[in-house]
Amino acid sequence: MKGKMSKQPEPPAGASPKVAKAGSALGEHVLLLAFGAAGVDAVVILGFNVLTAAQTGNTILLATALARGDFATGLSSALSVASYVAGAALGEWVLVRGARQGAHLRKLQPESQDLREHGRPARVGVGLAASLQTGETPVLPALGNFRACAPRQEGSAAGKVLVLEILLLAAALLVWRMAGQALPQGIGLTIVALAALAMGLQSAAVRGIHAKASTTYITGVLTNFTTDLVEWLLPQRRAAGAGSGEANKPRESPWWNGVVWVIYLAGAVLNGLLFLRIGELALIVPLAVLALCASRLGKLPVS
Repeated sequence: MKGKMSKQPEPPAGASPKVAKAGSALGEHVLLLAFGAAGVDAVVILGFNVLTAAQTGNTILLATALARGDFATGLSSALSVASYVAGAALGEWVLVRGARQGAHLRKLQPESQDLREHGRPARVGVGLAASLQTGETPVLPALGNFRACAPRQEGSAAGKVLVLEILLLAAALLVWRMAGQALPQGIGLTIVALAALAMGLQSAAVRGIHAKASTTYITGVLTNFTTDLVEWLLPQRRAAGAGSGEANKPRESPWWNGVVWVIYLAGAVLNGLLFLRIGELALIVPLAVLALCASRLGKLPVS
């Protein structure tokens, strides 16, 4: 068992070093985004007693508020849910639009072999399917796998979604800062709506880069970590799926989702402590993390 834990997953046949590097970059981005999303949720729940990313818990807050007749809290929770959905829809629209533009560009460009014969570099996205039929490469050895075959167009579109998220969070911080200590209800609801919109955008962006772990809904991360760990520890569970072909699939390390959860926890703790000391300025930390991700996401070295 010890030997299996230390063994690194093998890359798929034909995977280039650039693609492996792209997969690692995706993994780093997911960790950073999880840290930032946790920070936003921690700051907003401490400031307004409502969640902006974890909409499972927010739905419960809405239900219990309605049951108690606490319509002020219920309004905040309902607004957060609606804003999150709107943000996710907007993010998906940006991603779909980017994918269509990328498909149009690929139709206009010649094959990568023709480009190489003329002494020019092949554009991203040409011939990916032939070399990466599985769509996955090792990322951060012994932690897990991420899809590394996302075309540069997808990374660029996701980067645009993150820019929108940054603008919304910056607006929330500005409104909060200008309002001072005594926040009217309308100002508080505006901040909650802006933050929830931003978290919906991030969820769409992470989904758009085909990450195997979420950065906003952590219940799924914990579920995947637990079930993957049990499957990893109990080989007979995989052997039971031999009839469906599951037994022949490569086994993946279960630890990645656990790492994402730890990073999420650390982000919430750090930003929560910062909020208790410097107030709304704690949002500067997730803003900085988002800026770093947005600036790098469109430059993933996939080929």
